[in-house]
Amino acid sequence: MVLGLVAVLFVGQARAEETFILWPLIDMSGVHVTVNVSNGYANIGLTAEALRTLAELTFRRRGIRVLTEKEMYSAEGMPQAHISVNLLSASDGMVVYTTRLSLRQNVTGSNGRAIATAETWTDAGSLGIAHRLELLGVIRSSVEQMAEKLSNDYLKANPPKPVVEKELLGEANEAASKKKPASPPKSSGVR
Repeated sequence: MVLGLVAVLFVGQARAEETFILWPLIDMSGVHVTVNVSNGYANIGLTAEALRTLAELTFRRRGIRVLTEKEMYSAEGMPQAHISVNLLSASDGMVVYTTRLSLRQNVTGSNGRAIATAETWTDAGSLGIAHRLELLGVIRSSVEQMAEKLSNDYLKANPPKPVVEKELLGEANEAASKKKPASPPKSSGVR
């Protein structure tokens, strides 16, 4: 019986922690993506632009709206997914790397005014060493995994609303009524 009580308490604590972690993602309108890559490895395709595009595609594929910089500034909390990639050249073509994704949002005080930008969600990503010939694939994989984790948590916090069959039928009927009737074939004038 004690073991059962401990299990219930542990599950309850895990759910409370998950709710706390997901709370900043609830009703978030989307994210603006920024990327910082230290030490240039552009010659192998490892650029901030390429990694930003990869993260944006991952978010869009999962149904998360990607905000322009202008849209971010007008969105509540100004949500920004920031990806950081740090690289350090080692010997024999090896590169030490770290990746990290953090969701930054404006936080407000009790008076309702924005007081600071804070990291409200993070994924430490990865730390490792790779040969420079494998580096692009390793970093791309890490960025995609981090974006997937944020997407999963976003979807947990904002589950899709079920579509009611009646709504689907109504939309189908409305679309059908907007179609123009087919016009009769035109006569060519030849008999």
